Amino acid sequence: MNIFGLMTVAKEKNASDLHLSAGSPPLIRVNGDLMNIDHFAPMTTEELQADFIQIATPDGLEKFQRDHELDFKFTLADGTNLRCNAARSAGS
Repeated sequence: MNIFGLMTVAKEKNASDLHLSAGSPPLIRVNGDLMNIDHFAPMTTEELQADFIQIATPDGLEKFQRDHELDFKFTLADGTNLRCNAARSAGS
């Protein structure tokens, strides 16, 4: 499933956060509790990079390459605004 599908699942489950990390399955935060999204394998660095490229702007990608971190906003097709943070750590 791509990033848009993951965001849709998070929204449907009324999650406040979607956590994506290399080597871990996608997690959502619902009512303060972190939980796995059913039936998802751990994500690879390559999958995360492909997802990030789909939602970041060219300027955002350039800033991320320079600073290894980026805070940004993404708006879903229905107008829902999402706060996003991408960070690189330990080579992933």
